[in-house]
Amino acid sequence: LVSLAGVLAYLPMPAMAALLVMVAWNMSEAPKAVHLLRTAPRGDILVFLTCFGLTVALDMVIAITTGILLAAVLFMQEMAKMTRVTDITDSKRIRAESLPEGWRVFKINGPLFFAAADRIFGELAELSREARGFILYMDGVTVLDAGGLSALGKLIETCRESGSQVIVADLQFQPLRALARAGLAPEEGVSRFTPTLEAALNAAGDKSE
Repeated sequence: LVSLAGVLAYLPMPAMAALLVMVAWNMSEAPKAVHLLRTAPRGDILVFLTCFGLTVALDMVIAITTGILLAAVLFMQEMAKMTRVTDITDSKRIRAESLPEGWRVFKINGPLFFAAADRIFGELAELSREARGFILYMDGVTVLDAGGLSALGKLIETCRESGSQVIVADLQFQPLRALARAGLAPEEGVSRFTPTLEAALNAAGDKSE
């Protein structure tokens, strides 16, 4: 192609324009785009249309930057929805251990980052005012960030004010390391950390005596 550069200079501009249109059409992968619009989740469609519109109206750099930011926000929103708290006080496993009266057990599943932690621990803070104590079974929590640590600290403060107790059980490595680095230590009569759910149930029994 380099050797033919001189010859290409003699090609008429309309012919070059037609060539560029064909190249652009092939790069657009129109069938794939139509398939995406028909089958993709709404968030993906929103990102696609936003990038497409900004590319045509403004600039590709602006479109890509906006698309990345929008995709990140939508991803965090979906991840926050995945984090849930479930009351398992009446499950067979808990009933077999004779949980003391006034105590409840909650299982948390999903990442506890800033977008989800305030909602989860906010719900638990309201419940803590009505309970003598509760256990947070957190074996399903894979991530605990600074926002999650702050929300957990607020929950412990609420328990201190209401006179209830909280036991955090079965933390995975990353959340446990985050707690250690933050210096969030057990507090007598308020909070405690145990390696397993069974140990937490036994600790709840000891506190009730």
